[in-house]
Amino acid sequence: MTFDSVFAIFQKKDCAGAGCHGGARPAQGLNLSTAAIAQGELINVTSQQCTAKKLVAPGDPTQSYLVNKLTGVGMCSGSQMPKGGSALTNTELDTVRTWISGL
Repeated sequence: MTFDSVFAIFQKKDCAGAGCHGGARPAQGLNLSTAAIAQGELINVTSQQCTAKKLVAPGDPTQSYLVNKLTGVGMCSGSQMPKGGSALTNTELDTVRTWISGL
């Protein structure tokens, strides 16, 4: 699975918009404005909220803080993402987990 499928979810949920993780001052310093930028900001990058975890731990969705934030389980702080929006569906979460597993 490619990151394009995951990035499409981010776009659909407006995570990459100026009000969240895009624009001049993205939330938590995490810029998801384009697929190329988002991959560099996520893969093997230590979470600002949970410094014991990587945002995306390649091959291990259970140790990826992105999954914690998207499910609302095991978070160090903050709220479930997308903030103020509807939670990801099980199919969308499976897409994210499958992508991480394949890294």
